[in-house]
Amino acid sequence: MKKISTVHAFGNEIFKEQKLTIGLDLGDRWSFYCVKDEAGQVILEQKLPTTQQAMKQTFGKIPRSLIALETGTHSPWVSRLFTGVISKSAVRKWEYLHRSRRNLAGRGTLSTRMVINKMFAIIQLQDRSHANRLAESHRSQKVRPIKSCRTSRTAHTDNGAPNQLLFERVSGQRTRHKLQKEENMLRSLSLAMLLAIGLLAAIPAAADSLLISTGNPDGLIAMASSPGSPGRLETETADDFITTQVTSINGASFIGLLPSGTPLSFVNQVEIELYHVFPLDSTNPPDGRVLTRANSPSDNNFAARDSNIPGQLSFTASVLNSNFTALNSVVNGINPLPNQFTGGEGPVTGEEVLFNVTFTTPLVVGPDHIFFRPEVGLSSGDFLWLSAPNPIVPPGTPFVPDLQTWMRTDGPRALAPDWERVGTDITHQGPFNGTFTLSGSASVPEPSTLLLLGTGLLGLVGFTLKKAIA
Repeated sequence: MKKISTVHAFGNEIFKEQKLTIGLDLGDRWSFYCVKDEAGQVILEQKLPTTQQAMKQTFGKIPRSLIALETGTHSPWVSRLFTGVISKSAVRKWEYLHRSRRNLAGRGTLSTRMVINKMFAIIQLQDRSHANRLAESHRSQKVRPIKSCRTSRTAHTDNGAPNQLLFERVSGQRTRHKLQKEENMLRSLSLAMLLAIGLLAAIPAAADSLLISTGNPDGLIAMASSPGSPGRLETETADDFITTQVTSINGASFIGLLPSGTPLSFVNQVEIELYHVFPLDSTNPPDGRVLTRANSPSDNNFAARDSNIPGQLSFTASVLNSNFTALNSVVNGINPLPNQFTGGEGPVTGEEVLFNVTFTTPLVVGPDHIFFRPEVGLSSGDFLWLSAPNPIVPPGTPFVPDLQTWMRTDGPRALAPDWERVGTDITHQGPFNGTFTLSGSASVPEPSTLLLLGTGLLGLVGFTLKKAIA
């Protein structure tokens, strides 16, 4: 405290006409500083409390000087104090000093004198570097005089070399030019995003569309697909389709035969099941009771909707033709090896009926190869699913590979969990498809979702812009 009073009393006299360099070593409670003259001689060493009042009292009396300030916990507020309140001083932060102390901590703490001497050494190196770069710039004519500009944060003296100050001012102007370019770029990006969001908001939400169609019945074969009843096995027929992305299946339709003269009121159940392709959801290897399970439906379904379970599906039925004949049929002749081939059970005539199904709970599937299995329950008789051309022809929607229909029975001593091919194994005809369509939509984000995402991105750009301007 005694030496601080010496500065208060005689500071202006001992520092008068001096080009001073000051090194300041900051501590949590006490800080130490050293003042050197132009010849590099120490003219004052002192400690002071690390408080704003002590800093103002000590350095407020010292003429404008170059100050080397150690980077640390207190350097931000001390720097602001020097550049703001104590306007006669300017500050240069030395990140190198902070790193040096940290790196040497394992070998002992640097003394205050060592830190301050290192500060002075760096100042001399920096000044020589400034001078060398300035000379090179003059030789290449890349630096031009500047008549006026805002004072650089980099410290300088009243009597400092004008060449050094000129270089610092040019560097500052280049930095401001770079920030201006970044600001313009960010503004352009914001405008482009705003335009894209506006276009997305104008896109209407996608309505349900036709996903799959195997076309119209070809009259070649009718295949049983009915629930079991007392004394009668359940019969299942399945045909495949492909999805290429996440898809919501909201509806389906299929066409088949009811026994002639059957009222539509006799329809008491519609059930839809989806199967993966074997060997998914299956026992593998299979039991060997059929010729092959390659490209067949799996043992077990992975999704199902039943009109007899509330909240799953609803359906309507309409007669297309009261007298439709299929050239062949498979109703009962579904057998394991060695009796797979039956040739079919001959022509069948009945009512051609269209079933339209709405899934109250949509079926959501990913990119996949899937089998569609419709089943219709009647008060009397069997539902026979009508075939469609294979390969698919217009108005159907072809896809590759297009597999054929498979059948099985389910119940005691039935073919399940195995399946066999209607064309290749049972009838030696075909191959056949089943007549069906699927409707729904791919899982593309709604415009409102895209708008929300775009707004978030715009906010991020705004934050970045604000930060860049600051």
